[in-house]
This record gives sequence, structure tokens and C-alpha cells, in this order.
Amino acid sequence: MDLLGRAKAGRKFGFGLTLRHQEGADTAKFTGAKAWVSYDDGTTWKRVELTRSGTGYRAAVGHPPLGATNGFVSLRVQAADADGNRIDQTVIRAYGLK
Repeated sequence: MDLLGRAKAGRKFGFGLTLRHQEGADTAKFTGAKAWVSYDDGTTWKRVELTRSGTGYRAAVGHPPLGATNGFVSLRVQAADADGNRIDQTVIRAYGLK
């Protein structure tokens, strides 16, 4: 990422995902996570490869060329724990492309 929060388009990009419970909540073990990426503000989504890394996950994204995007990356993450709690979080325009 550059100082303006942009990653290079047309290249692979990796980032970490850390899962945690809200402060004060029971801390059941996380059972899994899924992630998706969008280059059109969430109209279409593409699955992101996640691999376990320490206490979280590592995401690997292959950004398309800048002209095939709207210049931004949107992210969607779902996670669940052993008690059946789930989260589905979407961030439109999470970061830019250059």
C-alpha cells in the first residue's frame, strides 16, 4: 500500500485478517472464515483464498488491471465460532488501486 491507501493493480496482493470476539463476550473457538473481493462496489464478488496464519488468516488477492476495475477494492468477510455466532462484514471501497 502507498501512503494514500492504494495497492498496485494487475498484481498479487496479500493481507492479514484477524478474528476476535467483542470485548466482554464469551470466546468460543473460531471454526472458519471466508472472504470475497469486488472491483465494482459490490455488484459482483470473487472468492478470496484464505490460509491459516498464526491467530488469523492470510488473504491472497490477484488484482486485475486498473482499467478492469472502478479503481477500488471492496471486501466481504464471514466468520463463525463453535457457539454458532456469525459475522458478515462488508466494506465498500476498502482500499484503492493505482
